[in-house]
Amino acid sequence: MSVINVYRADITTFRADAIVNATDTRLKCDSGVSRAISRKAGKERLRRALAVSGKLRVGKPIMTAGFDLPSRHIIHVAGPRWIDGKHSEIELLVKTYRSVLNLAYANDFHKVVFPLISTGAKHFPKDVAWECALKTCCDFLESRKDLDMEIVFAVTDECGLEKFIRKAPEAARPEMNW
Repeated sequence: MSVINVYRADITTFRADAIVNATDTRLKCDSGVSRAISRKAGKERLRRALAVSGKLRVGKPIMTAGFDLPSRHIIHVAGPRWIDGKHSEIELLVKTYRSVLNLAYANDFHKVVFPLISTGAKHFPKDVAWECALKTCCDFLESRKDLDMEIVFAVTDECGLEKFIRKAPEAARPEMNW
């Protein structure tokens, strides 16, 4: 049975098949979640692994080893920047989550840990971001009834947790714990 969980925790502490690094298209890993992942994974080894990738396209993930993290892999993805909600931002964020989930599925991953993509430097409103994230994850799990996957969201602030709780009832198809 699949499940969606949310924890107020540091994403770099999770033992999982993969954690998701919400980064920029240049793979700089120099702010927010990306910086924390880079530091704990081993900055130089991660930088060398990412150097062969070139530039990322929004919503097109790549994967590296987890290096010094408890997670086996890191899925790196650039989410969209929020402009005003009228420039396909929502569709791009849905595509971003769906692409990461498809990559995890293709690699037979059973536990994937996400930050709330695009809500930091990309300025996505958290309510909208939660709605996109939860609907996409629920739809993904609903379409794969035989799948046994735990999708985890690691949030670092109380506001993120509160917004999840408000959005969860709208998307409560799989079991959700917080």
